[in-house]
Amino acid sequence: MSEGHMFNLTLENARIAVIGLGYVGLPLAVEFGKSRPVLGFDINAARVAALEAGHDATLEVEDRELKEAVHLRFSGNAADLVAEMFGASRSISCQESNIFECTRLLGLFS
Repeated sequence: MSEGHMFNLTLENARIAVIGLGYVGLPLAVEFGKSRPVLGFDINAARVAALEAGHDATLEVEDRELKEAVHLRFSGNAADLVAEMFGASRSISCQESNIFECTRLLGLFS
């Protein structure tokens, strides 16, 4: 991304990805997906397949809401994570040293 482009980045022109489609990430991705393109990413292939089929087994989001999110697509493939804005909603544990354990999340990018 060019330096000049970063200064022109707005919510309207940014590509958005939400990482982790649990009780925080899925509703967030769905709301964004109702009005703009967004990628919902999760490492659980069965979860991604169910969401692509239009059903959330955890019932955080109703099937009707998934259908309303016409700009939302789902993926479990890290290569699809091309965005300027990321929302990481995956549970991240805090170690005794108060350092956040993000190795699983960061491993997606290596």
